Amino acid sequence: MTTENLTAGDMMNEGKTRAIKTLVIFAGVLVYIAGVLYAEVHGYSMLVNGIDPAMFLWAVLGMVALGITALTLPLALHYWTHQPMHRLAALGFYAVDLGLLALNAVTDFANQTGEALPQWQQFYMSYGVPTTPVIAALGWAILFLLDPSQKMRAMAETLKASTQEVLSNRIAEAAKSADISAAIESAAQAMAADIVKASLGAAVQRSQPAPAQPLLAWLPTEKAREYQAVVDLPKVKPQPEVTQ
Repeated sequence: MTTENLTAGDMMNEGKTRAIKTLVIFAGVLVYIAGVLYAEVHGYSMLVNGIDPAMFLWAVLGMVALGITALTLPLALHYWTHQPMHRLAALGFYAVDLGLLALNAVTDFANQTGEALPQWQQFYMSYGVPTTPVIAALGWAILFLLDPSQKMRAMAETLKASTQEVLSNRIAEAAKSADISAAIESAAQAMAADIVKASLGAAVQRSQPAPAQPLLAWLPTEKAREYQAVVDLPKVKPQPEVTQ
């Protein structure tokens, strides 16, 4: 039925249907959260007795890991895990998480009421309950690893590493050829010659004395004329006589 053909009664019925659907969804979410919290209280009750009070703040998130997982996995199934293998792993993880929550509730309820626990429940309480936070962490780690974007990134990095390995092998093979060896030897000889020239130049520069001023520049004017007449020396500008 198109929008143009809707009557006032049809629109009212559609609005009523939407309102009831919203109410049912809200009630379902509320019941779901209440059930998770109920089960998580029992799990928390069993875990808190095995935690050092000094380390309580560090362990509190781990003690409610199953409950947090139960609240977030439905969102992951709706908005994240669409690839078949990814979605299958999320559904399996969801089933394990809810199963552990139910098992914690049953075990702690029997323990709180003073009932005698069967051997399997005693075993679970001693070895299963302490590992539930680790199981939750392992499940999330698997989902992260199966994320399609992570798989694409890993594939790109693998291809990059393979390309670099092939390039390194080609460079090593080329370095063994005679042409490369001759080029390296020529470059080494040129570098050695440059080093020797630089060292000799610095040594010669250090060994040369500072230029001395001409002798006649220090003689009085009359003495300079006498020496100029006798010895074939370059002419120097006579200094003016200093009157006493």
